[in-house]
Amino acid sequence: MRAILTWHSVDDSNSLISVTASQLERQLDWLASGKVLVLPVSALVTSTDDVDAIALTFDDGFTNFSSIAAPLLQERNLPATVFIVPSKVGGTNSWDVSSGRPEIPPLRLMTWDEIRRVEQQGIEIGGHGLTHASLAGRDATFLAAEIEECTSIIEASLGKRPSCFAYPYGKYDRATLSAVSKTHAAACTTRFDFVTALDAPHELPRLDNYYFRDNRMLESWGTRRFAAFVKFRKAGRTVRKAVGQATERRR
Repeated sequence: MRAILTWHSVDDSNSLISVTASQLERQLDWLASGKVLVLPVSALVTSTDDVDAIALTFDDGFTNFSSIAAPLLQERNLPATVFIVPSKVGGTNSWDVSSGRPEIPPLRLMTWDEIRRVEQQGIEIGGHGLTHASLAGRDATFLAAEIEECTSIIEASLGKRPSCFAYPYGKYDRATLSAVSKTHAAACTTRFDFVTALDAPHELPRLDNYYFRDNRMLESWGTRRFAAFVKFRKAGRTVRKAVGQATERRR
């Protein structure tokens, strides 16, 4: 059983993208217990289905990653990848505010100094688009700006070219896949599922930690109960996505 876990913000707002510091600490304690192998995304991708392993990812690059999550990860010697939005570094998650999601609070994003510090601590830095714009249905010029410029800025700022990308909002199409595959070895989606040998390296599914905040389900990793839970949540998200697409077509 292999999977990539996703977190966003570590705060007390109880929003859809948040876990509290105590929730994260308990999750990381279990992940560091040795009951499952924790690998970098790159190593997970090249492992086989008989390997029992998890990779850890954090989207957006919030300041609370550097102040709360990174020290907890370092204390437990756990590898992780944080996906950043270069044009928003040092600012806020304005894309959530502008998209009309009042349940998500405005939150500070890491500065370049903070990003460099966590990178020096062993955290992998990946790209999350130049501006966090949806990449589906976009032309080549737009994709080049969002993907290639994102990559170039990270490389210029850190001296290292990012190898992994996360699609903003999980939105992508064939043109996006083609563009990302030219600049990155792997890319993560928001599709809720395990990673298997059938998954292309640029369409990796992830399990959102919103569903594991009480940690009891995460601690059942590897059991039939856990597999059934993932299957159930995957089906529910698929239905909601289909309903949303049907609604958009009717407008």
